[in-house]
Amino acid sequence: MKHPDSYIKKQLVHIRNRGMRNPHRGYPGAYILTHTPTGTFYVGSTADLGKRWTEHQYQLESKTHINPRIAACFTKLDDYVFNYYQTETIEEARLLETEWLRHYAKDPLCSNLSLIHISEPTRQEAI
Repeated sequence: MKHPDSYIKKQLVHIRNRGMRNPHRGYPGAYILTHTPTGTFYVGSTADLGKRWTEHQYQLESKTHINPRIAACFTKLDDYVFNYYQTETIEEARLLETEWLRHYAKDPLCSNLSLIHISEPTRQEAI
């Protein structure tokens, strides 16, 4: 099975200068947060790529990340890569996320806890 990062065209890296404006703020898209040492990944979509990456960084650093599999891997932010595909609308981002989840729901490295954006027949097929 091909890792979802192979579909991604762009990458947001850890921004060390907290005062620097994130150029991806305000743009919708689907993303994959990957813990590079283990290959564990999380698929998501958002109306604001820059804001979502900042939220993931904060939650990981403060040990408040809602996903226990991603949080358990945490040692430092440099171990995480936020790959994304920018879309025109949030609806397109959700469709892309659904496609990725449908494809990777059975992958043991996929750490998504629920399949909320996937239709019931697809959810049952993945379980």
